[in-house]
Amino acid sequence: MNSKQILLPLFLITVASCQTQRISTSDADVSVMPTQHQTPTLVVSTTNPHPFVIARQVSPLYAGPSNISFIEVAEINAGESLTPLGLYGDFVHVVGSGEKDGYIWKEHLEYIPLDLPIMGSNEVPAEVINLFDFIFEPGATFKAGRLSIQTVDDEWFPLDIGPLQIATPFTLNTQFSAKGVGAIVLSGSAPSFGEWWSAPRLLVFSDHLELRDGRNEHDYVQIDLPGLENKLINIVFADPKGYSFTVYDQTGNSLITVDVSEFISINLDEGLFPSGNLFFGVLVGPLSRLTVSDLNLAKPPSGERVDERESSPRLRELADEREFLIGSSGAAYRLEDLQYQEILAGEYNCLKVPFFEMGDLRPSQDVYDFRHIDALVSFAERHNMSIIGSPVVHGGSEFLPDWLKNGNFSRDELINILHDHISTVVGRYKGRIHMWELVNEYGWMSYYQHWDLDFWKNHIGPEYVEMAFAWAKQADPGAFLLLDEPELEDRSHPMRSAMITSTYNLTTRLLEKGVPIDGIAIQGHLLLNSSAPTAVGFAETLELFEELGLDVYITEFDVNLANIPGSQEERKEYQAELYRIMLQTCLQSEVCKGFVTFEFSDRFTWLGDCDGCLGIPDPQPLPFDSDYQPKPAYFAMYEVLANHSSETVPEDEISR
Repeated sequence: MNSKQILLPLFLITVASCQTQRISTSDADVSVMPTQHQTPTLVVSTTNPHPFVIARQVSPLYAGPSNISFIEVAEINAGESLTPLGLYGDFVHVVGSGEKDGYIWKEHLEYIPLDLPIMGSNEVPAEVINLFDFIFEPGATFKAGRLSIQTVDDEWFPLDIGPLQIATPFTLNTQFSAKGVGAIVLSGSAPSFGEWWSAPRLLVFSDHLELRDGRNEHDYVQIDLPGLENKLINIVFADPKGYSFTVYDQTGNSLITVDVSEFISINLDEGLFPSGNLFFGVLVGPLSRLTVSDLNLAKPPSGERVDERESSPRLRELADEREFLIGSSGAAYRLEDLQYQEILAGEYNCLKVPFFEMGDLRPSQDVYDFRHIDALVSFAERHNMSIIGSPVVHGGSEFLPDWLKNGNFSRDELINILHDHISTVVGRYKGRIHMWELVNEYGWMSYYQHWDLDFWKNHIGPEYVEMAFAWAKQADPGAFLLLDEPELEDRSHPMRSAMITSTYNLTTRLLEKGVPIDGIAIQGHLLLNSSAPTAVGFAETLELFEELGLDVYITEFDVNLANIPGSQEERKEYQAELYRIMLQTCLQSEVCKGFVTFEFSDRFTWLGDCDGCLGIPDPQPLPFDSDYQPKPAYFAMYEVLANHSSETVPEDEISR
């Protein structure tokens, strides 16, 4: 599998400093660096151009010298005559009839003149990356193509996204305005938790620049540079490690050139980006507003043609071919990590968006906070992912806010509160979120008679489930509504079989009453409280719900390895086999339509040691490890999707 490089931004918290070195532009050694300050314009001499070259086959013509970074602007016909202007990497700049002007792969030409000029990077269009495309931060809003961040209290607004690997000189183009304290930030690494200053960085304010080396929060260099407010500026780095840079204004005039190693009070001898990684972002101070109308990065194109046929398809492409959902849950704050973004959007065609229950969404009865959810929904829509919203209704105490639990509301008042919640949530995302895990774990609490855990059953009665589905259907008649339950993976297991039968009977009664349940969500937390399921047992579960005419989705799959003996390699192979068994059985059924893991990296598992997590040691339950490297479980999923057929999965149970 070929992994794609990805782009990451960074926003930092800063505070007042005690020690500073300050210079003005009149004191600085100002010189113009021999680099372009804008997206380069093609300048090629047409003196004695070569008469023509011939296209050997139908070929796309690109806006620049890359079939990945530039759009196709025209199609060249086989045998068409073209005038060549220059060679850049694997591409020839040509012009043809009908105002055709662009870049064609050299192998699609009959021949290339030996004396065709070699073009420099300043003679071809730059590869431009819109950094707005990577910002999905709660609290950051986009309107009319502008990014706006406003703080309403005494807190700083930090946003850390990165890293972007840089191997060539590059230019940052930006335009912004600030009311209060606001800056654009470039950094060489993400700051350590709680130590905003702990990385080399450049902060661009509306009237000055600030340089820091990351050793402590007190030492920095301030360079006065007034007049940047709401002006387009270009910051040109002559090398990828940021040893020096030049700032240009919107007219192309050089404002200042800075050698970052020349200052005594800070040490940036290895440059701003010593590891070759670039983080970018913003800083917004208390009671301030920052508006950014332009934020992009331009760099020379590689000129290499990428043979897309050599790139293996990813999970989502294999699943798309089968009209099957392959997905993961996600969290908005993790989108600051562009490697997380790349895997989530690159591998999965479905995103499970969590935190619709009242405890996360409603800090008070009349206030809904959709910022985190909106960020994830925007991310999914940007990347053409299906969305599962989860869960809307959960009766567990830990999922409910204190104002509700301690409010002494009457039954009628609670019915109105629940009705308002479902109508508001489902209605807000009508036409955007098409599938909801509407009611979570009601059947599980019913089977085990954990009624003390179900707030809604205790205060409204079991009919709240019927009400919830009816209200959701009213809010969005086109929504696909799921009843979400754990412990439904194996009908051949004695304890699981009883739970499955109970859920089947419950669902049957609800359907007979006309409750609009469209499907069952099976959570799929394996090896958490019982032994591994069998292919036969899982297939029987699917067949049971097929009798009711319901589709089934696995929506929280993971495989806990905490108590599995053997070497790491053996444990991971065992886990991979469970992934294979469950996914292949799902695909072979007529009713199982999706397979979603509960996050995709072991770094973020709910089973591990994190706030609100189970604290299980060494669970390693997901298809990517903590460093985002694919595990055998990932390759098992890949092979099943790539080789799916009607061949039956072996029936023997996996056990330890």
